[in-house]
Amino acid sequence: MMLTTTLVGCSLFTSLRGFDDGDDPPVELVDGAAPGDGDVDGPSPEGGSIDEAGDDAEAGDALMPNGGFEAEACTPPWMFNSSTTSVAISSTARSGAHSCRLCNIGAPMGGFMLFVSFGSEEYGPGKYTLDAYIRSDSDGQAVTGNVQLTVKGGGAPRYPSRTSPASTSGWTRVRVVEQVNANEHLAGVLVGGYSEDVGPCMLVDDISLVRE
Repeated sequence: MMLTTTLVGCSLFTSLRGFDDGDDPPVELVDGAAPGDGDVDGPSPEGGSIDEAGDDAEAGDALMPNGGFEAEACTPPWMFNSSTTSVAISSTARSGAHSCRLCNIGAPMGGFMLFVSFGSEEYGPGKYTLDAYIRSDSDGQAVTGNVQLTVKGGGAPRYPSRTSPASTSGWTRVRVVEQVNANEHLAGVLVGGYSEDVGPCMLVDDISLVRE
């Protein structure tokens, strides 16, 4: 896998603040819903589902190494901007022994994130599913999680994304599904959060990218 240091998607803050949900419907709640987040048969939070056991993407070409942070480090292949984001390995995990803790150290109304870029020859046409599990690590401070793909080729770049509030009482899966068409390629992946204040933190675990 060829990695670059280019931030994936110049429209990051547009995507985070605009809450562009794409065309796929919200994921329904599954067993393990936290109190206050709706019943199992009730409405799902925007773009996500509260989860303890999980319903991961179906088998396909697994493309994301270190998505569970069991290498005992948040990087590589993930990268981050040290002026906006602090990262640290955490022992609070959805599965395995580790997750990655991201904190907003940049500015109010700002985003904090991990990202990875792909070369134009790596991931071509296909249906891609990006899953990430998020959990707020900041009581009393709202954090919104965001997952985003960058698709290039065949015209203007696209940034399909999904967002969901992060809960302090359970893990929330956030999923985006996108068809990459002929003459296009998947150029990058972003997983992060957004908060109105500087300081809030969010845990991220079990990131997976699958191509069908």
